[in-house]
Amino acid sequence: MIIPGLDAKKRDRDTVRSFFGLNRQPSIGIGEASDEVNLCDEYYPFLCPRREAVRLTDSFGKCRSLTGGGQPSWIVETDGGTAAKLFYAGRDTGLVLTPGEKQCAAMGTKIVVFPDKASYDTVTGETEYLDASFTSADGVSVNFTLSRLDGGEYEYDSSPAAPESPADGALWCDTSTDPASLMKYSATSGVWVAVDSTYVKISTPGIGRAFSEGDGVTVSSSSVASLNGGAVVALCGDDFIVIPGIITAPSVQTTPVTVERRAPALDFVVEYSNRLWGCRSGLSNDGVLVNEIYASALGDAKNWNRFSGLVSDSYAAGVGSDGPFTGAAVFLGYVMFFKERCVHKVFGNRPSNYQIITSNIRGVAPGAEKSLCVRDEILYYFCRDGFAAYDGTVPEIISDPLGELESDGAAAAKSGRHVYLSAKRRGVRELYAYDAKFAVWHSYGEFDVDEMDSAYCGVLAAGGGALYVVDPSDLTGEEAALFTGYRDPVPIPFSWYFETGELTGEERDVRVARVEVTAAVPAGGYVRLSVVTGDGVLTPAVTVRPTVRRTFTVPVSVPRDRRCRLRVEGEGRAVVYSLAKIYE
Repeated sequence: MIIPGLDAKKRDRDTVRSFFGLNRQPSIGIGEASDEVNLCDEYYPFLCPRREAVRLTDSFGKCRSLTGGGQPSWIVETDGGTAAKLFYAGRDTGLVLTPGEKQCAAMGTKIVVFPDKASYDTVTGETEYLDASFTSADGVSVNFTLSRLDGGEYEYDSSPAAPESPADGALWCDTSTDPASLMKYSATSGVWVAVDSTYVKISTPGIGRAFSEGDGVTVSSSSVASLNGGAVVALCGDDFIVIPGIITAPSVQTTPVTVERRAPALDFVVEYSNRLWGCRSGLSNDGVLVNEIYASALGDAKNWNRFSGLVSDSYAAGVGSDGPFTGAAVFLGYVMFFKERCVHKVFGNRPSNYQIITSNIRGVAPGAEKSLCVRDEILYYFCRDGFAAYDGTVPEIISDPLGELESDGAAAAKSGRHVYLSAKRRGVRELYAYDAKFAVWHSYGEFDVDEMDSAYCGVLAAGGGALYVVDPSDLTGEEAALFTGYRDPVPIPFSWYFETGELTGEERDVRVARVEVTAAVPAGGYVRLSVVTGDGVLTPAVTVRPTVRRTFTVPVSVPRDRRCRLRVEGEGRAVVYSLAKIYE
């Protein structure tokens, strides 16, 4: 008698114990999520929800600039958007600004704001403007005299020919040359010797009050034509200034004379090596089309037109690339100015040896200047092809797992080993966290962010009229009290979920019998497991609601749909340790 044998169904098991974050591409690896919200890699390689964001204030207004660091500062629009104010460490500085986007840079104890060209001293609390101007009143005398550096006036003869029988030390202004020159007679040698440096003293009530020694100024409308133009103030008092120059005779005019100090109009501004650096592609202060890079005088944010041949001078140079500037950053000891298709890098350590080297790489996308972020030795920014990591050679796109993102309005900041990216996807702004150590992305879902920056307590983010701390680390009540409108930090609760890729992939002869998820669930939270079929139908399978923290292994039966996915969702700080797939 022959008894036929029956083969038992062969079953295999795949277990995932390492989760590699979000990947929205059509084909994803095992352990990756096709979709997820509010998860992080704090317990990598396991999955867990992110920390609750903390709302510091919900009466913030429209934020135009946000700077983190030890003492955060921000600019918000007030009075219905007709003005803006600068806040520092939670205090209103009293500096009233125009509405619109701002560029801020910290230089020493000062916060400098463009395009308003205003500054606030964080130690003294003083506010001032970079530009200064003085115009004498019509009918008021303006005196021009030849003087020494200390302002003392010269007594001299002025003629084309040298005076006869001069005394030792006599002065003579030689008008036979253009420009004229001041000569001094030496009885010992019997010759006239040129005086190396000559100055002109301009005197009229109040002319020197707006200026300081060393200011680069522009004189206009002077009756002495040689004085019109740029000059450096060598000495000043309330009612006079002394500038380099020469005149053949004292003169007086009663028509208005203008002296002004002006900072350039800038698209972007950064601080490096005790100078402010900026760029401009467009109309200058004088309405001239420019495409230039600038640096302020050393340690002096007010002076951008000091050209005396000194190490402390300011700097300006044109560039030949086309298109507008799209961003600026300091990276690896260089100042870098980006356009969409190139980057200009400044080499050197003083104006006399500054060089601008251009690299034709993918630059910052238009409207994505806030995405520039330096973490360790890598510069991150949004270019035309996506979010890129730049190590100084060529940028590498790292945002492919996120799908198609919009560059306009993208912002980034770093905290710990993470880089946070805010960008729009399908018209909705979302927040992402990139673990630079493990190259893993996670999504924090919809999060309205106008500005964001690194701070002592995590990442500060402003949006929707509120100020938040994302992934707070060491936020104490005393530190939180620095913020306007603070009462108590308000944690923002959230739910979380992730979906696997297709459980069977393209294997037609494989059926998934069940899926097991191992997770530690906190008391008061829950974890729900569901199956998403190929047509998008969500079928809840199991919900776990423990009274104390426990670890569960939950089997889930999978329907005979070869395109189904598993969805794990919940609330509370659960930890997902493994996901096992049993198939036959």
